[in-house]
Amino acid sequence: MRDTNCDYIARWWYDANIPFNDSRSPYYEPMFDAISVVGKGFKGPTMHELRGSLLIKNVLSIDEYLKDFKISWEKIECSIMSDGWNDQRNRTIIKFLIFFPQGTMFLKLVDASDRMKYAHLLFQLLDEVVEEVGVANVYRHK
Repeated sequence: MRDTNCDYIARWWYDANIPFNDSRSPYYEPMFDAISVVGKGFKGPTMHELRGSLLIKNVLSIDEYLKDFKISWEKIECSIMSDGWNDQRNRTIIKFLIFFPQGTMFLKLVDASDRMKYAHLLFQLLDEVVEEVGVANVYRHK
């Protein structure tokens, strides 16, 4: 039975083009345990549930989990990091992350195409991100 189940999982995995590394997710094995408890006839969540109510529920759960980390940014030193690239439409995209003692977290993605001509506009964008996330202990280069 395990071989048959693994074949079905593998076919779906390959069809969905999921990276192999994702099988290391801490949610991978518990998913199978939860399905096995229900037994035969279990129907997975629909596309509408995945992109609707389940997505909203999980985003709220993650926001709640991150609340304490966000509060700590007001008291501890953090680093704002960025990475930029041009997308297929030649827009300049900048990704902002925050590094703090508990780890690194994604903050936001910005289309900065209109700000690339002038360095002071890029610093202004960084100041906006710092202000938005409420980081107190940040070195600002002027």
